[in-house]
Amino acid sequence: GQAQGAPVCEHLKTFATKVENDTIYIEVAP
Repeated sequence: GQAQGAPVCEHLKTFATKVENDTIYIEVAP
């Protein structure tokens, strides 16, 4: 899968890659 959700920081995108691109939903509070 791929990381989905609100705009995420680069380090979160990198983390998503490290977990073998499993589907991750990230919600970023303002």
